[in-house]
Amino acid sequence: MTEERQPARRGRPPDLDARRRALDLAGEILRESGYAGLTMDLLVRRAGVSKKSLYRWWPNKAAVVAEALAQQAVVLPLPEQTDSRAELLSVARNARHYALTDELPLGTVAQQPAPDQQALSRSYIDHIVRPRRALAREAVERVIARGDLPEDTDVDALLDLWSGFAVYRQSVRGIEVTDHLIEQLVDMALAGSVPRLV
Repeated sequence: MTEERQPARRGRPPDLDARRRALDLAGEILRESGYAGLTMDLLVRRAGVSKKSLYRWWPNKAAVVAEALAQQAVVLPLPEQTDSRAELLSVARNARHYALTDELPLGTVAQQPAPDQQALSRSYIDHIVRPRRALAREAVERVIARGDLPEDTDVDALLDLWSGFAVYRQSVRGIEVTDHLIEQLVDMALAGSVPRLV
């Protein structure tokens, strides 16, 4: 009985190690030289990958940067709790933490050319903001389901208010967002002072 021959595989298998290497290197260059110091040509040379591969993995420099930052980004857990106040306090404290440890300061975006601003902001939102927002949204929706927030609460607007407050107060004004302030924000929400859906 003759052995069945397997058909020969054509082409090279995808090199996931090369992609990871390029991504890690992008993070190193960002730390060393900042956004302006990172170019796709430099990444090709130092990572030892082809330009075709690089652009297959990421459409532009902004996308590389956003994913490199996302690798380092912390997404804090928000486990379900039986106490709605404790759950909302966790959401608000996470917003404070993210405002203090923002991986992509607004100044970095503002300094880039318009096309890069748009691409960088979009990639940053996809890789960092959305995973964090999804957990926060689930936590607030659990509180609504318990009847401790109005059914017509505009969850995204509420989270924007808390996040915007933390960013402006800490990053713009340089004033600490204390636990006392966070407790007041949460207690106001539980008392019904929340934005509502139309």
